[in-house]
Amino acid sequence: MDYISARISELESYKPAAAESFYNQSFIDRMNEAQAQIDGRYQEMNAAEIQKQESQDAYNTFKGEMRHYSELSKEAENKFGVATAKNDYEESKRAIESIEQTLDALPSTINANSERVMTQNRFELAYNAEATKWQARMNTQQNITDVNKKVWENARREADALAATGLAEQEAKAQYLATMWNVDVNMFAQYKQRWQDAREEKLKIEEQYRNWQYSRAQEEYMRWSKELASLRAAKALEDARAATYSGWQNYMQFSQEVDQRAKDRLATMQAQARQSSSNRYSGGGGGGGGGGGW
Repeated sequence: MDYISARISELESYKPAAAESFYNQSFIDRMNEAQAQIDGRYQEMNAAEIQKQESQDAYNTFKGEMRHYSELSKEAENKFGVATAKNDYEESKRAIESIEQTLDALPSTINANSERVMTQNRFELAYNAEATKWQARMNTQQNITDVNKKVWENARREADALAATGLAEQEAKAQYLATMWNVDVNMFAQYKQRWQDAREEKLKIEEQYRNWQYSRAQEEYMRWSKELASLRAAKALEDARAATYSGWQNYMQFSQEVDQRAKDRLATMQAQARQSSSNRYSGGGGGGGGGGGW
C-alpha cells in the first residue's frame, strides 16, 4: 500500500476529538476561583439569613409580649399609691360633708341638749362657741382634704407619666427591632444577590470554556477533513494518471503488434512474390532449350 492510501486509511479510521476532550488549565483555574467565590458568598448569605431570622423572631417575640396601656397604667398606679391617695381624698371630703351637716344641725342640737328654754343671748353664746369649734375642725379638715387632693393628683399624674413612658419605650423598642429586622432583610438580599452574581460569573466562564473547546474541536475537524479531502483528491489524480499510463501502454503494445503483423504480412507477400517470380523464370528456360534442339 502506497503512502497516500495508507494515510487515507489512517485518517478514515481516526475520529476527530470531541469538544469535551480539549483541556485548558487557565479556564479550570478561573472556574475553581469562581467556585471559591460562590462558596464564600453562600456562607455570607447563610449567616445573613440566620441573622435575619433571629431579628424577625426577636421582633415577633417582643410584639407578643408588649403590654397594653391599661396594664402599664394599673402597675404605675399601684407603684404611686393612686388608689390609697384617692381613698384618703374621698374620706377627707366625706369628713367635710359630715362637719357641714353638723354645723347645719347645730341650732337644733343646742336646743335639744339644753334642759330648759334658752334665752336668745345664751343661745347665741352657745351656738357661737360650738360653731367656732366645728369651723376650726372644718378648716383643719379642709386643709387635710386639699393636701390629700394634691397627693392624689400628683400620684395620678406620676402614674400617667410612668405608664406613658413605658408605652413609649415599648413602641420605641418595637420600632428599633423592626428597623434592625429590615436592615437584616436588606443585608440578606444583598448577600443573596452577590451569591447569584458569583454563580452567574462561573456560568459565563463555563460558557467561554465550552466555546473555546468547540472552537478547538472545529479547528481539529477542519484540519482532518482538509487533509483527508486533499489526500483523496491526490489519490484520485494518481489513479487517473495510472489509468492513463496503462491505456497508453496498451495502445503502444497494440500499435507494435499491428506494425509487426504488417511487417510480417509484407515479408510474406515479398517472399511469395519472389517465389512466383522464380517459378516463372525456371519454366521459360526449358522451352528455349527444346526449341534449339528443334
